[in-house]
Amino acid sequence: MKYIAYIRVSSEKQGRSGLGLEAQKEIIKHNVRSSDILRWYEEVKSGKNTDALPQLQLAKEHARREGAVLVIAKTDRLRNTRQALELVEEMSPERVFFCNVGRNADKFMLTLFFAFAEKERLEISIRTKAALAQLKAKGVKLGRWTHKNYCEKKQKERQLKRARAGALARKMQSLTNPQNIMSFRVAKRLREEGKTYNTIAEMLNRYGLRTPTGCLWVGSSVYRLIKRHTNAKAP
Repeated sequence: MKYIAYIRVSSEKQGRSGLGLEAQKEIIKHNVRSSDILRWYEEVKSGKNTDALPQLQLAKEHARREGAVLVIAKTDRLRNTRQALELVEEMSPERVFFCNVGRNADKFMLTLFFAFAEKERLEISIRTKAALAQLKAKGVKLGRWTHKNYCEKKQKERQLKRARAGALARKMQSLTNPQNIMSFRVAKRLREEGKTYNTIAEMLNRYGLRTPTGCLWVGSSVYRLIKRHTNAKAP
């Protein structure tokens, strides 16, 4: 049996990310051998009107020409029961394969699946409205910006946490690195003798001492070395 695969997402954002399309591809590949798929048709468009889905129309025509089965990952790639039933009636049950329903899905099976899907959407809507009502009662301002700001805040917190962790790791590396300890002792003595940071850097490099990353010393890195090891501003 040969197949024509159809996948769809409803928004440009989903299309650019590829996450929705890739997930549908994986579902189809789990149910159909890739070698049996003649062609993939991808659509990034709302499913409010199946007549306005050009890739779906092309997929149906291709399937008819090849005598192939039109395979779709999930019934929710069509907007409602009526559209699904119209597709099955147009193509015939044996020529349409919804992976989440099974092969040769008749009108009864499709109606049942869409009824369960509609019930689940209704329950989600009820729970969401109840949760929003509780937040509103607590004085939380609701709206799209609230979620966006929350996500941005969490992202900044994660970035700050990573930056602090990185700084701590560098500090511990500096304090425990044997060559760094040797460089600090030499730099501290030279600084007490009145040498500038740039002069100390030149002398450390001349002695063959290097930074923990293997780079040459410069005045600013000598300053940080002394400051870090004395845990105070360098004299």
